[in-house]
Parts: sequence; C-alpha cells; structure tokens
Amino acid sequence: MVGKIRGFKDYDSLSDWLYEEFRKRYNQRARFQRPFKVGFSGGTSPVGLWDRMVWSGADWQYLEIFFVDERAVKPDEELSNFKLLKDRLIEPAGINLSQIHRIRGELGAEPASRQYNELLKRLIIPSGLDLIVAGIGEDGHVASIFPLSPVIKDRENLALASYDGPLVPRITFTLKTFRLAREVFLILAGKKKRDALKKILDERTDTAQCPAKAVLELGNSIVLTTELS
Repeated sequence: MVGKIRGFKDYDSLSDWLYEEFRKRYNQRARFQRPFKVGFSGGTSPVGLWDRMVWSGADWQYLEIFFVDERAVKPDEELSNFKLLKDRLIEPAGINLSQIHRIRGELGAEPASRQYNELLKRLIIPSGLDLIVAGIGEDGHVASIFPLSPVIKDRENLALASYDGPLVPRITFTLKTFRLAREVFLILAGKKKRDALKKILDERTDTAQCPAKAVLELGNSIVLTTELS
C-alpha cells in the first residue's frame, strides 16, 4: 500500500507533477499519431491539471476525453461535469468537441448509463483507457461510487446509474472500467479529506465502505496526496 501513495507539500506541487506525467504519457502516444484516451472525473481535484494543460499552449489533437462520472442534468447546467470541463479545459485549450465523449445526463440516469456503457464497450474494449484522473471525496468515494453503493459489486458493466450521491442521480464508471485502465491517478488534497486517507491506509477498512481503497487495490492506481504529513 505504501508504494501506491505519493505525497506532495501542496496542491500546486501535486498539480505540477501530475501535469508533467500526463504530458509525458500524451507525447508517447501523439508521437505515433495515436489517440491518448483519458477519463476525467468532475469536481475540483483535476482542475490544477486542466489549468496547466491550458497554460502550456500545447496541441491536444490526439487527446480523447471520457467522463468518469456525470450528474443527470443538462450539459449547460451548473451541476454538469461536462460544463465544468468545457469552461476550464475544452474551450480555453481549443480542444475540438469531436474529441469529447460526453455522458448524456439529460436523458436521465438509467438511459444515459446504458448508452455510455455501450459507448465504452465500443471504444475502450479490450485495451481500456490509457489513464484515469479522479478525485477522492471526503467519505472515500471515487467517481460516483459512494460507500456501500451497489455499484461496487458490479463486475459486468462499464458504466452504471448511481443513486447514492447528493442532489441528483448520477452516471458513473464501475470498478471494471478502473481495472481495465492502464493507469489511474487518484487525487486526495485538502485537510477535509484526511479521514479518507486514514481509511485508505487502515488495513481494517472494508473496501465497500471506502471505494477509493477498492480502486487502489486493483493494482494500477496511485494516490497523489497533500495530506501525508
């Protein structure tokens, strides 16, 4: 477990490291004109990476973006993860919308999850995503897989509806989608998330009660955190 945790002094240094690793992996694919398929979660955790992607002025034409989770709302609503990504990365970096594989949350959680499940089967099977970048919540949730969620037990689907989060139903990657990915970077930053880190590090914690630990135990993940000290 220790080898899967990397500590940073603050969020800026974490984001700097994450950007360099992201750019390195992207360049390895772009050099051969191959798509770099990445899954981004919503929330504030990946924003530092997105800002650096914009500031770099780099050409991201070989990037394909998938959504780790989404709320069952219209794409122009404030709760939409697509809107957040569009405002912070897609438009400022000049990324073409043809490179974006949006979850159609406006359809409702069940129809949208079925549609995205089929899309993922078509576009990422059998090799999986090249990289997933997702935040860890205060309760240890990842994507929209919350503690004790039935989504944790699913072994067949790549995307499912989730009804465990606040405000509105959601659509989320499953553990299978995380397992298929080449690499997963999980971001845990901020004092409010120290309890989540304790749960991850505690061998007694049941993975059903801490989805982040379940993802970490898949073997392809690393937690990037500002809260080790």
